[in-house]
Amino acid sequence: MSRGGVGAGTGLAGVWRRSTLIERAAPLDPATRAHWGALLTFFAGTAAMLDLPPADRDLWARLRDPAGLDAFLDDPDCALIEGNILAVGTVPGA
Repeated sequence: MSRGGVGAGTGLAGVWRRSTLIERAAPLDPATRAHWGALLTFFAGTAAMLDLPPADRDLWARLRDPAGLDAFLDDPDCALIEGNILAVGTVPGA
């Protein structure tokens, strides 16, 4: 049975996966703030090179500014959502 490419080419058997969403909101702990700050800074730099609608360009430009990034991460209405996928399989004959 195909599982959307999970485990394809690994030789594993009985592969299954579980997805977990993680939602975060202000106030963020220091490690989470550092992670999301670095990630959003990277995305904002990349967005500057893309042909985006003006409103999107404005948003990413605000996030390139450290004060704008801090305001975004401190906003209680900010929702930061990430997904993790755990895939597990067995080695045949082991």
